[in-house]
Amino acid sequence: MIRTIKNRIDKTFSIILKVIFNTFKHITIKTCDHNYIFRNVKIKSNGVNNTIYIGKNVRLHNTIIHISGSNNKIIIGNNITLNEIRFAMYDDYNIINIGNQTYIGPRCHLATCESTSLSIGENCLIAEECQFRTSDSHSIIDAKDGHRLNPAQNIEVGNHIWIGFNCLILKGSKLPDNTVIAAKSIITKSINIHTFDLVGGHPAKVLKNNINWVHNRI
Repeated sequence: MIRTIKNRIDKTFSIILKVIFNTFKHITIKTCDHNYIFRNVKIKSNGVNNTIYIGKNVRLHNTIIHISGSNNKIIIGNNITLNEIRFAMYDDYNIINIGNQTYIGPRCHLATCESTSLSIGENCLIAEECQFRTSDSHSIIDAKDGHRLNPAQNIEVGNHIWIGFNCLILKGSKLPDNTVIAAKSIITKSINIHTFDLVGGHPAKVLKNNINWVHNRI
C-alpha cells in the first residue's frame, strides 16, 4: 500500500515537473509512457525549440540539464537510470543521444557545443566521473593569420563499450563496438581504435587486441 502511494506521488510529481518545464523553461519533454521518474532534476535553459525525449522505464535522479541555445535535443533510451549526471549544451542544433540499457555512473559530464552530437550506443557501461566533450569551449588560433585551429567535432561511442573510471573522451573520438577503455584514459580523435580493442593511457593507445567483456564476473 505504501509503495503504491509512493509510486503515485512520484508519477504525479513527474507530470507537474513536465508542465513546469514546458511552460517556463523553453524545453519540451516528450515521453513514451508514464513509467518514468524525475527526482531532484534541475533544468536551466534559454532559447527555443529544445526537446528532451524520454524512453520507457527511465529514472533521473539528482540530474542537472543546462541548455544555452535553440533546437537542441537530448534523447534518453529505454531502461536507463541516471544519477548525478550533468548535461551541458551550448549554441544551437546539438544532440546528445544515449542508447537503450546503457549505464552511466555518478558525476559524469556530457557536453556538446557548436552544433555537434554526442552519441552513446546501447548496452554500454560507463563508470563514474567520466567526461565527454565535443568542444574545447574556447578557441585556439593560428598566431600568424588568426584562423581557428580547434573546431568542435562529434563523438561517437558504439554499442557494448566499457569505459573505466575517470576517463576523458574528447572531440572527434570514435569508439567502435565491443571495446574497453581503461580507467583514467584520455581518448582523442588521433587514436585508431578497432572492434575488440583494449585501450588506455594519457593519451590513450591500443594495449591489446581481440578482447571482449561481459557484465558478470565469471
